[in-house]
Amino acid sequence: VTKEPTYTEPGEIKYTCSLCGDTRTESVPCKEKKGKLTISNETVRAGDEVTVKLYLDENPGITALSINVNFPNRFILKDVQYMGLFPNQPSSSPMNYNPFTVSWASPTSTDIDNTGLFAILTFDVGIDVPLADYPITVTYNAENIFDSAFVNVPLDIENGTVSVLKPTPGDVNRDGNINMKDLVLIQQ
Repeated sequence: VTKEPTYTEPGEIKYTCSLCGDTRTESVPCKEKKGKLTISNETVRAGDEVTVKLYLDENPGITALSINVNFPNRFILKDVQYMGLFPNQPSSSPMNYNPFTVSWASPTSTDIDNTGLFAILTFDVGIDVPLADYPITVTYNAENIFDSAFVNVPLDIENGTVSVLKPTPGDVNRDGNINMKDLVLIQQ
């Protein structure tokens, strides 16, 4: 490869014949504009909180994004922290909406290609939630993620799972250990 392709410019690859030395050059197509959104897999004991992380990777540069985070109706979304991946804070629907919608637009209408931890969602998992694996998924309208030229940027989505385990009897402070701290809390 003599010239690597970018999202806007094709690349080139040069071939040389090992017998006669003749060369030919071929075009390499532009890289496909495509990002990746990954949701972490987590484990929680019924009655505890769980944090689920959303990562944006392989970001080719976007100027706007709107996604829907779908979660089990038995979970209560308590908090959302945005991790500064974008220069301005995303907006979102009220936390009691399911799906929970996150929207962001570049304040300067320029492409932002930052990658990494995008958001942390904290859920309350009630003590009465049945023991099972629960999906946390993301959906989006293809028209709602695009670059500064208004070209849609598709995302590969890796959905996550929250596995709910039974609570540990006697572990009052839910630190995973049954000890004197639990006894003191019971006595209070």
